[in-house]
Amino acid sequence: MESDGIIIGSPVYHLSITSCLKAAIDRLGQSLFSIYQGRQPRFCKVGGAIVQGNSVYGGQEFALQFIINSFILENNIVVSGNSSQSKMGVALSSPKG
Repeated sequence: MESDGIIIGSPVYHLSITSCLKAAIDRLGQSLFSIYQGRQPRFCKVGGAIVQGNSVYGGQEFALQFIINSFILENNIVVSGNSSQSKMGVALSSPKG
């Protein structure tokens, strides 16, 4: 609650984030709901997302979308790069060897 920003990173497994990260996000949402009794506060934290997949079309966009939607659901502010063509979050892929 005292942080200024949140960065969530995950490898991409089958077009989504890892199960451990998904469970943590789910539990955080339920904990906040029970603590604030349905009146979730506006956190106004800056949020950033980083995902890494196996190939260029490995599902990084789906994983980024899930993380960004989670930020928005928790009333955070999602950041992107400086240019108008910047994506929300960072998507990486492994080079073929």
